[in-house]
Amino acid sequence: MIGVLSVGALIAALTGDGWRDMLSWVGLAVPIVTVGWAMRARRT
Repeated sequence: MIGVLSVGALIAALTGDGWRDMLSWVGLAVPIVTVGWAMRARRT
């Protein structure tokens, strides 16, 4: 799921400007946020 979202975000980043840039930033931030959440959940 995260991989598919990341690939979609990369395609959006490479194919356009404007709202596609915003979509790519959000899509590429999801794996980073997910790793941070998992690290925090594992410590508690």
